[in-house]
Amino acid sequence: MANTVSVLSYANTFGDWMINTNDIANELNRLSKGTYTMEGTLVLNGSGVGLQVSNTALFTGNVLMTGPGTSLQVTNSANVGNDLTVADTITGNNLVITGSVGGTAIIQFRQRILDDALAVSVALS
Repeated sequence: MANTVSVLSYANTFGDWMINTNDIANELNRLSKGTYTMEGTLVLNGSGVGLQVSNTALFTGNVLMTGPGTSLQVTNSANVGNDLTVADTITGNNLVITGSVGGTAIIQFRQRILDDALAVSVALS
């Protein structure tokens, strides 16, 4: 859990300085090697890569991308366990929809699809 560390001044004792130094070292060790939980908002703002995850990333809430120039790029496969809604233009090579549906298959396109092919293969069971 993220802790706050007291700000020191010249009025503090040597013992206060030692306690705060240890608190800072412990907090840094938690951040670098353990499970780190913080309250509030983590803002990553800089040039280059803002966040790189080398292992599996788990999001238990929504992932929201906003602002000019934002996009989601998937280099390999993307597996969607429920609904995928595309509310604007789909551009690129192929959009392939496959699956088995126990009932009705609804495939809607609200806008337009540009370039190449659209393949839809749905087996109703």
